[in-house]
Amino acid sequence: TGVTGMEMWLWFDPGVPGWDPPETAVSISASAGGFSTQVDAWIAAVHWQFDNGDSTSIGFVEPGVTSTPSVDHYRAVSGSEEDPARTYAYGTKGSYALSIEVIWTGRFELFDAAGSSLGVYPLDPYTDVETINYQVIEIRSVLAR
Repeated sequence: TGVTGMEMWLWFDPGVPGWDPPETAVSISASAGGFSTQVDAWIAAVHWQFDNGDSTSIGFVEPGVTSTPSVDHYRAVSGSEEDPARTYAYGTKGSYALSIEVIWTGRFELFDAAGSSLGVYPLDPYTDVETINYQVIEIRSVLAR
């Protein structure tokens, strides 16, 4: 719940197990019928945008679409509970659809049984949108004598 006129703090935490910015890596090995292979894959959130639900966008963060940013840069632009990526103050009480849109991208590399790379292949970008109902209340003080 928010209060009119008071800033809310927003930051990006993908909640992905093992996520370590700027990329998360996964390695999988498989064998069947005498054939074995290995696949290494990497994912990264390359864009996120907050929408406050009152017809204005709070702003977006793009840590690096074509290159992998440093861990320090990535953590700085994604924000944290102590240091938010964005702030916003609602001027009117009500119920708002607060959302975040995240675009993920990735790549994978396939290896043969000898461990030689068969190539690195890009993954198509994936967009995920999460929305919550955010209540904003108004508090009025009364000065009494």
